[in-house]
Amino acid sequence: MYNSVEQRDDNTLKQFDTATLEYVNTLNLNNRQDTKYAFRHSELSSVLEELKSNYKILEIENKKEFLYENLYYDTPDLFMYFQHHNGKLNRYKIRYRKYIDNNTIFFEIKKKTNKQITIKNRIQAEKIENYLTKDANELIYEEVEPKLENLSPKLWVNYSRITLVHKKHNEKVTFDKDLSFKGMVNGWSYLPGLVIAEIKQERFNPNSEYIKLMNKFRIRKIRISKYATGSIMAYPDIKYNRFKPRLLFINKQCDNQDGYFKFL
Repeated sequence: MYNSVEQRDDNTLKQFDTATLEYVNTLNLNNRQDTKYAFRHSELSSVLEELKSNYKILEIENKKEFLYENLYYDTPDLFMYFQHHNGKLNRYKIRYRKYIDNNTIFFEIKKKTNKQITIKNRIQAEKIENYLTKDANELIYEEVEPKLENLSPKLWVNYSRITLVHKKHNEKVTFDKDLSFKGMVNGWSYLPGLVIAEIKQERFNPNSEYIKLMNKFRIRKIRISKYATGSIMAYPDIKYNRFKPRLLFINKQCDNQDGYFKFL
């Protein structure tokens, strides 16, 4: 049974005009500028209410929220985690992603360039693998520099996503909630009550209705990586000092009293 917050979200989502997956896939946003925000789930319905006149919501078979399952790869010394932690650009994320609701799976490489542009390349896969297939290795060889060795699964990241697309502009906004993380040894960790929202644009446009709304609600931009955050939860012995202010902020957005990053 829905709680009151989820019911309010559901009622708001029903008020949106809808967009098909085929339409959303026509948006050319594999090369894009991303801007992220984080806030409490209790604020989500108010945010959505303000956006319904300018955005459509992705709907597939009468569903408007979709489950994502991701398996991230890294080196034994977590090279890609530390590239992010140390603020390096021209950095990568390598993962399998499964869209659970329509059982579609991709192997993906995301690159963040030194111009803060996100470039995503992907190929379709039959399933999430615990090893890199020939096609996956070929894509890594073509796209990733420096060459990385001994890549293996490091982190599961699951969440529920709502996707909005602007009615006039090439712009997409996603809201990820119910985040959970699992390393390859320990059990699941959770960030209940947290929403990570991301606006994806061809180039940064501060006149976007979404960005103006974030300013109106005083919701702050945050450089946050679900892979990096989940890695800290799954492997709390790794170095994380540069992320500490972000982790403290995330703690304040969650439905908890004692803090999920208790080791801070």
